[in-house]
Amino acid sequence: ENVAFSSGQHGWCFTLKSFAQLYLDHLCENGLGDNLGADDFAQRLWGNSYFDPDTRTFHKDSRDCQTPGVERTFCTFVLEPLYKLYAA
Repeated sequence: ENVAFSSGQHGWCFTLKSFAQLYLDHLCENGLGDNLGADDFAQRLWGNSYFDPDTRTFHKDSRDCQTPGVERTFCTFVLEPLYKLYAA
């Protein structure tokens, strides 16, 4: 882990692995934690990786997903939740 995301003004900091572990600890009932470890999930949070909510599978290309308009996993699992917190 050589990258951390943080806000000194708002007092938070995380790495992809710590964020992945947070999801797995709290969202196992949604199917993410059963067959996926924090290291594997963290790798899927960066780069060209897409989570298809219909099939609950990861893909390297959004065109392989059954759900139209799927965004990269970083946007889905990290940015969107942060945007929602700041908009609240």
